[in-house]
Amino acid sequence: MSQRVVCIVQARVGSDRLPAKVLRNIGGKPMIAHVLERAVQINGVNRLVLATSADRLDDALVEVVAGLDVPMWRDVFRYSPEDDVLARFARCALQYQADVVMRLTGDCPLLEPRVCEDVLMACLAGHEYAWNDTARSGYPDGLDCEAFTARLLYYANETCRFDDPEREHVTPLVRQLAKPRLVQASPTRWRFAHIKASVDTEDDLARVRKIYAEGWESVL
Repeated sequence: MSQRVVCIVQARVGSDRLPAKVLRNIGGKPMIAHVLERAVQINGVNRLVLATSADRLDDALVEVVAGLDVPMWRDVFRYSPEDDVLARFARCALQYQADVVMRLTGDCPLLEPRVCEDVLMACLAGHEYAWNDTARSGYPDGLDCEAFTARLLYYANETCRFDDPEREHVTPLVRQLAKPRLVQASPTRWRFAHIKASVDTEDDLARVRKIYAEGWESVL
């Protein structure tokens, strides 16, 4: 029996280090556009959803993505409080009837669909949780992704205390509840493993813009 896979991209406008970073321009498009355009190319995903808060600050994000021409993508899910991302994911997964959830973040505009597929396939092969932890896998920070069963997500949401700061980070408890399956990079990837390709600062943004314009070799 096939499992329904929902890919949830979390994003928000409020960011302490780099406010509105997901709306910053990279190669003529907002960062979130690059994330969504790459996410729709992940084979095996049945539904792609952008999950953000219901706070007024994130109205700007919803307005921007509403105007994007991204084939096969139209869904936005909103839930507050802003810092309870675990509940946001659980409610989103329930609404879209997910059996398996793939988690992506809006500040990783260089994510690679084939890498995400490898992680997703590891989960679908019988592991309740799979990831390519960039601290150990050989992938650059910014190509990370996670896939886990909705059952595990619901259990984590129900058992995690409402005042637990881990609710903002979604998966720490999920990982504790399952034996993670680590998906590693091929040896040729390791030469880029030290490069930070997620965006948290102006320096990160400049680096990602350079990679988009000139390729990964330009930042070695």
